[in-house]
Amino acid sequence: MKLKSYIIKLLFGTLLFSVTACQAAPKNSASKFSGHWDFSDGKIPSEWLLKTDTWKVKNGKLVSDDKISHSGMFVSGFGPVNDFVIEADIEINKEYLAPESTWAGFHLRSEMPMYEAPWNNGYLVILYPHGAVTAICMNTEMKTGGVFTPVPNKKSNKLSVKMAGPLMQIYVNGKKVAELKSEKYKSGHVSLINYGNIASFDNIKFKGIKAPPVSYTQKIMNIKPKIKTRVKPLPKITVKQGKGKPGHFVYEKSGKIFVPEGYNHTVGDIYDSRFAHATFNIGTYNSKRIDKVLAEMKSLGANTVRVWLWGTDHKGNGIWGGTDAKTLNKEYMENFCDFLRLATKHKIYVVPILDLKPANAKYKAIAIKGIKNADKRITDHNADILLQGFIDARKQAARDTIRFIKAADPNLLNTILGWSLANETCLYSMSAPFNLTNGIIKVANGKSYDMADFDSRQKCADESFLYWANQLTDVIHEEDPNGLVTIGMWTSDAHERQPINGIKVSKNPDARFPPRPSVFASPKSKIDFLDIHVYPWGNKLLINRDAHELDAIDKSGLPAFVGEYGVFIYQAKDNKDGAEKVLELRKKCYDAGYAGSLLWVWNYTNGLYNGEITELRKALSEARKRQNH
Repeated sequence: MKLKSYIIKLLFGTLLFSVTACQAAPKNSASKFSGHWDFSDGKIPSEWLLKTDTWKVKNGKLVSDDKISHSGMFVSGFGPVNDFVIEADIEINKEYLAPESTWAGFHLRSEMPMYEAPWNNGYLVILYPHGAVTAICMNTEMKTGGVFTPVPNKKSNKLSVKMAGPLMQIYVNGKKVAELKSEKYKSGHVSLINYGNIASFDNIKFKGIKAPPVSYTQKIMNIKPKIKTRVKPLPKITVKQGKGKPGHFVYEKSGKIFVPEGYNHTVGDIYDSRFAHATFNIGTYNSKRIDKVLAEMKSLGANTVRVWLWGTDHKGNGIWGGTDAKTLNKEYMENFCDFLRLATKHKIYVVPILDLKPANAKYKAIAIKGIKNADKRITDHNADILLQGFIDARKQAARDTIRFIKAADPNLLNTILGWSLANETCLYSMSAPFNLTNGIIKVANGKSYDMADFDSRQKCADESFLYWANQLTDVIHEEDPNGLVTIGMWTSDAHERQPINGIKVSKNPDARFPPRPSVFASPKSKIDFLDIHVYPWGNKLLINRDAHELDAIDKSGLPAFVGEYGVFIYQAKDNKDGAEKVLELRKKCYDAGYAGSLLWVWNYTNGLYNGEITELRKALSEARKRQNH
């Protein structure tokens, strides 16, 4: 996800600092901190933390080279602050994006900048190379901005911000430009940020008051669903393990084989369709429309649909109810329960995805409490897998989700084929600890790993994925003892890598590294079946046995199904050819031993053949009929 370009106009001014030392200089009072960093010694100061590997000290300046628009940050390590003044000389040397989309500046009063995207929390104050400045209060409609005359020849411009209580004052090149008043974020960390540029920062000056410790203990709040007439439960599906070959799904009572066949379904938020995975959002969910969609799927021989349950929480309309909420969003959960009732009516099983990570005050408090003493060299998305606080937040959110459904109608649990712990789980090589080339890192499972050693890096990924999954699986099995658990993933051949790769950047620049399927097919794994996604990587309609680690899956006897498969529109000459290629890829999945397949996607526009294309509807319907006879 990329931050949208907010271009608003600002005016400018200057701030005077009494601090002139070139190193951080703590005051005698423990509540105050000040410092001046000019990078003349060529080193990263100990008072700052690197969130990504895009930051280096070069020629006496701190340089961020953000080729892939990751909005990496350079985060203060001196703790959260209340009131402060910060300034820096910022020079944008090369733009990778259009001028209105590329910027650099500060991220201020953020709770967890090492682990959150900048648009999730705090204030953003940024300047654009063409002479515009914007200040944004995240998760609100508050913003202000202006214009300035850039220093000629791409020389540095001095950006300065003073925050006192709710008042923010913004300056550029010695001129005060605007004010923003907001009570939203009262304290937090300060960071430097760059997006889509090669930008340099120098002469960073800071003076502020440290924030007192905050108690993150949240009062437990629960919501109760509306009680309706219970549905007649669908027959329960369970798994039967194979012996030296993949297992399969069966009806629990009869033992008859069940083959999951169907679609993925996602809907963009009604208020902004760019926010995908908003199917159940308030205002977006439409019961009559969903009823029609499920009826159409059933008419085409589908028996399973995969959906985002933990989806995009746009403007508080999603499952988390906004960043300040202290419970799940009741109306959202009622929408999902309605969906389960409709799926039960049409005899369609559901795979709900517990993705994206919990994001309101209740779950953030759990995460912050759990990472208090964690290794600070673990950042961004990797923290979701490697730090116990984030695992604990997910565990509580999973409990709350299942308990709401059970309270609404326990019979609805039979409609859930399996709880998916993630859509496509992964670790990032560009974020810590995998952007490090040395150092011993301790992670949630209590073990330590050497980032200088290839095998240790791989072991860190494998064992962390397994620990994370088992922790969550235990909670789900506690709350839904008869429920099944799976995890969505793609395979290393998508990036032209071997399954064992040390989480090191290869010739494919994509920084995402999926888990190895064998990790979840091991005897230590507690998940019930695998969910592997298949696309024509390298324009080849095939299943790469090595990348899919099919030998390990066969040995485990676990069922594995294809939670996503599809063909890109550019890979076929027309709809008829596209439908034939989809069927060919689907057949290869079954030939490889997979126990079911769900097309990506029903009707969402994203460059793939979807389930509403006439030729594909007909082709899949006929293939399912042949499969059932």
